[in-house]
Amino acid sequence: MVHIRLLGDVTVAGAPRHAVRVTRRGPALLLARLAIEPGKRWGRVALARPLWPTASDSQNDLRVALCQLRTLLGEAGAEENALEADARAVALDSRCVASDVAIFDQALRRADTCSEPRERTRHLLTAVETYGGDLLPGRDEGWVRRERRRLRESRECAFWLLRAALALR
Repeated sequence: MVHIRLLGDVTVAGAPRHAVRVTRRGPALLLARLAIEPGKRWGRVALARPLWPTASDSQNDLRVALCQLRTLLGEAGAEENALEADARAVALDSRCVASDVAIFDQALRRADTCSEPRERTRHLLTAVETYGGDLLPGRDEGWVRRERRRLRESRECAFWLLRAALALR
């Protein structure tokens, strides 16, 4: 299993816990788009246009970023099939990859549906602890700003709910 960190510094860490920092714009944006929802298959056109909106050939930029991302995942010890790409779509295999954003969102969903107070508190704590900083710091693309805002607001809500839950103990 490879762990992808998008909140704070963007890193990919595999089984030997060797973290590889992702610094290049293309692979970082592509990794974020895919890792926010591991398992979701993105059409190549729908994926490329928002990532390279001003590029004359966004499909070529996508191909280059995919090649760079495969290399990064390999360096981090990812299984060969962690990145699935064919002529139509691209996805990260959720059986091979976990991201802090996905863990954060899942913890919030579980807290929201949990009726047992201790269990709910545990899920809220997981969410708050998982949030390691803003999504893709320094990136200013529209979809990144929207996602960053959503995550910040969710973290604030989780923090206040956790604070209230702990005060009741």
